[in-house]
Amino acid sequence: MDNKLLLIINPNSGDGDAKHWMFDMVSAFSEKYRYITTYLSKGRGDIISTLSECSGEYDAVVCCGGDGTLHEVLNGLVRSGRDIPIGYIPTGTINDFAFSHGIPLNAVQCIENIKNGKASKYDYGMIEDKAFTYVAAFGSFIDVCYKTSQDAKAMFGIVAYVTEAIKKLSSLKSYKVKVQTESETIEEELVCGLVSNSKSIAGIKIFRNSDPNLLRDGMMDVTLIKYPKSIAEFGEAVTAFIASAESPLIYRTKAKNVTFSFEGDVPEWTTDGEFGGSAQKMNLHIVPQGISLLENNPDK
Repeated sequence: MDNKLLLIINPNSGDGDAKHWMFDMVSAFSEKYRYITTYLSKGRGDIISTLSECSGEYDAVVCCGGDGTLHEVLNGLVRSGRDIPIGYIPTGTINDFAFSHGIPLNAVQCIENIKNGKASKYDYGMIEDKAFTYVAAFGSFIDVCYKTSQDAKAMFGIVAYVTEAIKKLSSLKSYKVKVQTESETIEEELVCGLVSNSKSIAGIKIFRNSDPNLLRDGMMDVTLIKYPKSIAEFGEAVTAFIASAESPLIYRTKAKNVTFSFEGDVPEWTTDGEFGGSAQKMNLHIVPQGISLLENNPDK
């Protein structure tokens, strides 16, 4: 039996469902851990500061919440310098990380998997001094992906994204940027840039390959979307991105390190759906197999 577990619950995640599983979680995890501390997060940044201060007291951490909750857990551990196993029970709205890593959205099954599981290693990314679990991105294009409603996505699919994109076209902003990786340099006018380690972004299944080793191959996926000159081109770019199709407006590559240097206006970045900072020059890199995820999947 392991010794001490920190159970972190975001009571506001999704529809507030997380806190209702508290007894079930404590009951199940008490079979694996001798001592359990339950912590309800109190606001943005609270989990980061809590873990950076006290993670040394625990042998593992389980968090119940959305992608933003997991984002804070990872950043808290990175700040503390500790790599302890993380269990993740997704109760958010989008749950990109859960989809990519094959984590069930059924809370009962997820609790059982963590209770019976072992730690597997996966990659995560860094943007300057901040960690991200699956994506760092900038530009109006990514706003379209996150702001298209879940109901519209389910009912209308790609049409829902294109419709939302057209609404944004009049205010679409481009950025002159130099993108440098360890193997190439690209200078382009972009509406969006994404650096990811994920099969799903904002609910969009961008990679169809189910091989989990792609999430621990030491490489980031870099996607650059060029400035469209018309509504038709914008619609084409949105459709190609969502369908993982080829387009002259979309450039895809892989890298261990990537630097974005902006000329003129500087965009705000989002990391795992949270604010990720803004600067004339942003450096990103992969941390190979830096996160230990508790899972119980014999196929991996």
